[in-house]
Amino acid sequence: ASINYQTPAMRLDTTRSQALFPPHGGAAQPVAGDQRTVIDVSGKFAWTEGNEATPNPGAVGDRLRQLWATPHGVIKAAIANNGTLNGKDVTFTVEGREVKATLNDQNLVEKVSYLTTNEVIGDYPIEITYSDYADYNGVKFPSHIVQTEDGHPTLDIAIREVKPNAPVAIDAPANVQNAPPPPEKPMVQVDKLADGVWYFNAAGARSWAVEFKDYVVAVEGITGEARSLAVNEAIAQTIPNKPIKYVVNTHAHYDHAGGLRTYVAQGITVITQETNKPFFEQAWARPRTIAPDLLAKEPKPPMFETVADKKVITDGNQTLEIYRMQNSGHNGANM
Repeated sequence: ASINYQTPAMRLDTTRSQALFPPHGGAAQPVAGDQRTVIDVSGKFAWTEGNEATPNPGAVGDRLRQLWATPHGVIKAAIANNGTLNGKDVTFTVEGREVKATLNDQNLVEKVSYLTTNEVIGDYPIEITYSDYADYNGVKFPSHIVQTEDGHPTLDIAIREVKPNAPVAIDAPANVQNAPPPPEKPMVQVDKLADGVWYFNAAGARSWAVEFKDYVVAVEGITGEARSLAVNEAIAQTIPNKPIKYVVNTHAHYDHAGGLRTYVAQGITVITQETNKPFFEQAWARPRTIAPDLLAKEPKPPMFETVADKKVITDGNQTLEIYRMQNSGHNGANM
């Protein structure tokens, strides 16, 4: 990690490796070889490095919060944002979120927490714990950092080296600075696959729809609400005067489930593998104060039809058969 608190700017260079090679046990190998990712934020710009920098405008806030959640970033942000001290706790607001930091007996930053959000589970806490402070060229910094998200550990690292006041210049590439803002409404490309069957390609992912005599079945509620609204509008234009009765969720991975709540808000029944139902019911009941969606603004209970191993939808002419994928290495409740 390279950080410049004045800009502010940060670069995170991460390499993931498979601990056991080859891994023991069954299923697929999660990491084949080293996987390197370099992500940056500088001022109001965020991007991912590669042959050409990829703009990530939606990540600016999250990455700046990461920067200000570092041990020295917390102190700088608390001072700059009129932080409130209550005993050993300091609270302040940065990038639109309240951040709470707890100091230890030596008045060093011990813990930092704040809320973030996700399209599937809504609000959830991020908590970072700093321990085992050591002296690095006259500056104290933790040698152990542990991060949890929604109570689950996502980072546990030992610090090997700290270079205080090293020159760090992170400037956004021209293509990132000049990139147009993402459209509020995703563009949808419609491709006919067969009689009564269409692909709807939006935001780099495909849903599809099947036309029946009196209704439509959509397949996949991908990414988030903006995409689902755009796809459903395109379905209504492509297959007019027929309501969407069902949305089929192939599995509960977040990229395939982020847009499902839009269908629930519109009174559409969710078809999913039976073991997914309790998860969705629990996740969709959680608070959504950071980014309230249609369902949060007008709550209603979700309607489900679940699949054990097979489900058939038919009107006597058009038929859609849904099967559970047995022994899938991708997801245990995949259809």
